[in-house]
Amino acid sequence: MTLSVAAQLSDLTGQYALKPSEYPVELRHYPARSGMPWHRDDVLYLPAQLEVILTLENTSDSLTEWRDANGQHEGIWTEPNSILLVRAGEHGPLHRVTTIRRGERTILKFVFTVSDCKTDSFAVHLDSFPGRRVATRRTRR
Repeated sequence: MTLSVAAQLSDLTGQYALKPSEYPVELRHYPARSGMPWHRDDVLYLPAQLEVILTLENTSDSLTEWRDANGQHEGIWTEPNSILLVRAGEHGPLHRVTTIRRGERTILKFVFTVSDCKTDSFAVHLDSFPGRRVATRRTRR
């Protein structure tokens, strides 16, 4: 993502000086019988990053659900070419994706930050990528 996108996100969120992070863009594909339980996103940067979820394809029956600041339960079916913005950490929303019974869903996840100060979770998340695990094992021999 470009700096102009970051500037638009800053205007939308009121969090100024947002920039694309060093965290790689993730392509995620969710087939039938997959979902994501209730969670808050792990903090990868200090202060907590903003995550941008771009839905590329969604033929599924799943919903993205969250609890708002008042504890109210909300949910939507994410349309293709739509974006969700999620703040990570304890001040971000508790959210989930319901289990897909039919269809599939494909997203891109981008991470934006105001600082380069990474938490320990940054490395843990990077090491969870399949290609990174292999590379890590090779360097430890």
